[in-house]
Amino acid sequence: MAHTLEDLTPSSLDYLATLPVTRWIDIAGETILLCHGIDQQDMAKVWPGSDRMPAERNETLDHIIDEGRCQWLINGHLHFRTLLAFEGMTLLNAGTLTGSRWPGFMTLALESQQIDIYEFRDSKIEHLRQVSAAPEPIWKNTQSFDGQWDPLALASPLT
Repeated sequence: MAHTLEDLTPSSLDYLATLPVTRWIDIAGETILLCHGIDQQDMAKVWPGSDRMPAERNETLDHIIDEGRCQWLINGHLHFRTLLAFEGMTLLNAGTLTGSRWPGFMTLALESQQIDIYEFRDSKIEHLRQVSAAPEPIWKNTQSFDGQWDPLALASPLT
């Protein structure tokens, strides 16, 4: 499975070029923005800041939050499963399907507000746990990131 542009065939690159950068979906009374980065910024990312990585803010995301256009933004550019709660919107980074950084996937149940987390291990799919998809808002927007975030573990099993 390809994980970088260099791994893709010309026909795969042609196919990817036909896909939209974003997709807005209305389902179960919720609006979801699907994108790789942040909206039209395909390679943009955000990170609240932790002891391992400094904060990365994004004005485009702040604008989306302020507009209240969606309740969910689901992206994947970080390749690290993450749940970030803002006032009025939750960002869910889907992680990665391949590679050495906890490949797997998540399912989001909008009605029950639950996320089921799965990882690929030894050619099997392992259900790691279920977490609430509706945590208390932590931030107003990315400008309120303080660099003191303790990420919710959405990858690798708890010990």
